[in-house]
Formats: sequence, structure tokens, C-alpha cells
Amino acid sequence: MKNSKSYGLKLGLLNVRSLNTGRDELLASIDRYKPDILALNETWLKQYEQNYALVVPGYVLKHKARAGDARGGGVGFYVRKELRARIKLSPDSPLEQLWLELIIPDFNVDMLQPEKPSCREVTEFLNYRNLAQIVQEPTRVNEKNSSLLDLVITDSPEICNCIHVYHNPDLSDHAMIITNLNVKKTKRAPKFIWKRFLDGINDDNFSKDLQNMKRFKFTENTNVNERVKCLNEAILLIFNKHAPLKGMKICEMAMPWITDNIKFMMLLRDKALNRAHTAKKVKNIQKERTRKDYYRSLKNLVNGALDREKSAYYTYYVNKNINKPKQMWSYFKQSCPLGNSNHLSTLPLSVNNPNAINDFFLNVPGNENVDHSLIQLFKEQRHSSNIFEIKQVTEEDILKTISSISTNAFGHDDINIQMVKLTLPVTLPIITQIINQSISTNTFPDSWKLAKVKPIPKGGKVEDYKDLRPISILPVLSKIAERVVCTQLTKFLENGKMLPEIQSGFRTGYSTATALAKLRGFSDDEDNGAG
Repeated sequence: MKNSKSYGLKLGLLNVRSLNTGRDELLASIDRYKPDILALNETWLKQYEQNYALVVPGYVLKHKARAGDARGGGVGFYVRKELRARIKLSPDSPLEQLWLELIIPDFNVDMLQPEKPSCREVTEFLNYRNLAQIVQEPTRVNEKNSSLLDLVITDSPEICNCIHVYHNPDLSDHAMIITNLNVKKTKRAPKFIWKRFLDGINDDNFSKDLQNMKRFKFTENTNVNERVKCLNEAILLIFNKHAPLKGMKICEMAMPWITDNIKFMMLLRDKALNRAHTAKKVKNIQKERTRKDYYRSLKNLVNGALDREKSAYYTYYVNKNINKPKQMWSYFKQSCPLGNSNHLSTLPLSVNNPNAINDFFLNVPGNENVDHSLIQLFKEQRHSSNIFEIKQVTEEDILKTISSISTNAFGHDDINIQMVKLTLPVTLPIITQIINQSISTNTFPDSWKLAKVKPIPKGGKVEDYKDLRPISILPVLSKIAERVVCTQLTKFLENGKMLPEIQSGFRTGYSTATALAKLRGFSDDEDNGAG
């Protein structure tokens, strides 16, 4: 089969005999035959294991484990992401099945033996339903016999242009079946991420334009909301000139150890196997034995080359990034999903509704009503006569706070901490004025109350909105203001000895280790008292 460009829908079927084995062979086979949908039998994945299945670049895995998480079984599809296939309700049947627009049952009936009752039953069922089975050659071949167990059934055989059966015992003892359907498929639109390349800024030109920021009338805006808006516009204006947003096309991560040479060697190996099968059909024992020996030598050559390429690649990558552990482990999590249950790129369709997710997390228990009786109770039963009051801050306080912020995330205002730091020669006094005005007027700027929210699966299967955990990304300037208040409030509580001595949470210099130490100390005291 030539890898010519096809505009039809290409379907594949494979009894994979465990998705946990033959990962490189499966990746190479999908890359070679490029099915739009690859149906899988016998994945051998249990319900809690499917998040750790092989990640195929450009595909989404849709899977259904055997009922009751019993051993073996499991059916699913690898579907190209642009197809946006939807899981359908399965008809009531003891068959292990998962529906898109076709059924993938595991009949386990050899259709090359029409005299057997099981084969006649399947044939009668297909005739009754006006369905056609279009695979006509053995799909499972071993030393002793061959059989046709893997079926492609359709109610429109006229749209099937051709069908191919590819044997690869290193992947499975069942063949991969590929068929082309004369059906128009959607073209995948490229996805981009937008990024500012701050490291490429010309320092001299940037410094000149930074001084021109002073022409913005920051001090004339008496309203704190207007001051924040003016500051954001000034920062974005200078960075749109010196580090404009650039679109980067998102590419699926390939497995680099499966090189073009490896793919070519696999192709030669598979051709050798097909020639051995041809010799077996014509019952030429001598030629069959010779061709099998040649196939085995190529098989060993491919396996050895794969091991060497993979070892060489990871050795090179580790040595290259030995001083970049964050980048290195991020890559390893992508290339090997074990231990990373959140590698799925999309949420299930049943919960993939931004408006519904937003409504669910906004409608949490509680309200904005102030309980004045509770406030009066706190006033009457205060632990100290000291009164907490947020004090004005200096530029040194703001600079120290900015230095303590490590996250480089962008809020809804498209500004991050690195951009703020680069503009500090001009913006430090402006930021200080805005925060002091916020303190003096008891006003928290409206734009600082908005956050970008990203829903993250808590772990395991996502079935409802409660299975999602919202991550809020706030504007970086709001983080500065919050830390200023937090620092003063923590100091007030510590100096007034208002926090329990045994509290370890949310305190500087305390951790789970101190909590355990105190807990062990209480336990020892009780033992001594009892003695």
C-alpha cells in the first residue's frame, strides 16, 4: 500500500492484544498507514488504567473497559482529533462493544470455516441486517494455521475503495486491517499559542521607549480603576512594539527514536514476513523456511536498532538538559504518560461546556450578606486591644514583594511578572501609588477581581462538573497588592500571639514536619503522664 495522499476516510481495525506492549510498533504502524479511525479489540486495559494508555500524536483515545474490570477484553478507538467523533449509545447485547458510527464487537468466529454453526450464525445475522463483511483473507496467521477473526462490517460496501491486511507479529498476532472509505473528511485546522519573546528585546531601544512612558498622565487619574487601566495600556504599548505576540503552531510530539531508518527497516521486515506467508500458501517448505529465517534476522535487527536509538536519544536529552530539570521532566511526562493521569488533552463532551462550568463554580454555597451580629461578637471577644490597620507601603516594600513572586503566568490583562520587572525603572513609583491609593480608599480595582479559570480533572474519570478543579489565574498586579496585605496581616497576628501555638498551616517557617513533631511531642507527653 502506497502512502499517497488520500481525501477519503481511512478506517483501521486491530486486535492489539494489550495496549501496554508493542508501543513503538503501534506508533510506527499508525504513522505508516495513517488511519483516520483505528478500532481496537482486546486492549486489556481496566477502567483505571486507560489514562495511562499509549498517547498517539494527533489522535484521541476513546475506550471502554470490560464490564466489572474483569481480566482481558476492552474495546476502543484511536480517532484523529479533527474528526471530533462522538460516542454513541450501545444497543443492549452481551457483546463487548463501543459505538461511534460503526460497531466493533469481538465475534471470535473464524469466517474461513463456513460449515461451522458459529460462522453460519454470523452470516445469517449479517444477511438479516443487510450488512456485508468485507475482509476476505486470513487476519491471524501462526505456525499451525490461519483464520479470519477480525471483521469489518458495513451497510454500504460500495463506498469501500479497498481493504488491506498487514501482519506484524511484533505488534500483535492479529493483523492490522486498513480500508479506505469514499467519504469526505474534515481538514484539521492548525492550533496556535501566542507568546512574547522577551529575551530578544533590544535593551537600548527598550530603555529609550521606557522613559517615554512618563508621558502617560498616571497622577492625573484620581480614580484607582482608571490608574490601573492606564498602567496596563502603557505596559502593553511598549511590549507590543518590542516583543509583540507571535503565533507558534502547536505540533504533536513525535517519538524521535523511531527514525526514518527504523521505519524503513520495519517495512523490509514486514515485507519479508508477507513473502514467507506467500510461500506457505503455495506449500513450498524450503522457500518458506528460508524466508522465515530472513524475516527473523530482520526482526532481531529492528529490535536491536530500536533499543539503541531509544537509549542514545534519552542519554543525549538528559545530558543536554542536566541543568534544566523542570524542562526535562516536563518532556518525560509527555513522552511517557505513566504517573500522569491528566495527559488527556480534552474534556469529555458531557462536561466540555465553558458556560456550564462557569455557572457551576459560581453557584457555590454562601452569599455576600454581612452578619452584623457576628461582627459584634468578634469585637466583644477580642484577644487583644490592638487594632489591625493596613498601612501605606514604600517602594522598597513593593520591590521586595515583586521579587518574591515566582509564577510567570499571564492574567486576563496579558501582563506577567517578567514584563513588570522589566518596566520597574519607571513603573515602580506608579505601582506603589496605585496600591497606596487602594489602601487609603478601601478600593480593590475592578480589573483585579477578574481571573482566567482553567478546569483541571481532579483525577480518575471525569463524569460531572464536580470532578473538575478550577485553577484561577489572577492579574499579576493584584498578586502584589494581596501579598502586601498578607504580609502586614501575618505580622499583626504573629506579634499579637493570636495564632495557636500548634498551628503549622499557612505560616512561615512551619510545615507538615513541624506538625508531626508537635503531634509526636503530645503523644510522648501523654505516655509519660500515663506512666
